[in-house]
Amino acid sequence: MTEKKRFHLYLLSVAGPVPVLAETAGAGIGQLENSPKAWGQGWGAFRERAESNLAYNGLRQTITSGTSVVFHEDNRYYSSHKRGFWGRTGYAVLCTVTARHPDGRETFSVSSVAGVLGAGALSSIWGPRSWEGVEGIGRNAGISFGVTTGFNVVREFLPDLLHRPQK
Repeated sequence: MTEKKRFHLYLLSVAGPVPVLAETAGAGIGQLENSPKAWGQGWGAFRERAESNLAYNGLRQTITSGTSVVFHEDNRYYSSHKRGFWGRTGYAVLCTVTARHPDGRETFSVSSVAGVLGAGALSSIWGPRSWEGVEGIGRNAGISFGVTTGFNVVREFLPDLLHRPQK
């Protein structure tokens, strides 16, 4: 992957339509669940949730992108080419914490994990008290990994549902 392509993908992951819609939808879910409770309800609370989600995502993508350069990791999702629901689902789940290297190997992704944990730690600065400490950061990281896993499962199966060939 060229540096120009890497930078373009970084910009899309921070400010493209998918992350903006996803983080806004996440704010809507937070609003419905009143989570975090400290932010309350109303348009001001929704705005705070949306801004927080977008800032978290920006931090996560920045840390992940920068660290991926150092460790020569490609964190893009690649279709599995496996057969069967469980094999493909397992692959999608595992891809949440793995990355490809220039030689084709797939290994533990230092950059993906650093991005999630780093953004979780930094977002505890502006978030409510429930986001502070190891427990709060861990809870937010778990949510982030869970959402990423869900998106990976969708990426794996959506081409089949749309009857489009996979790349």
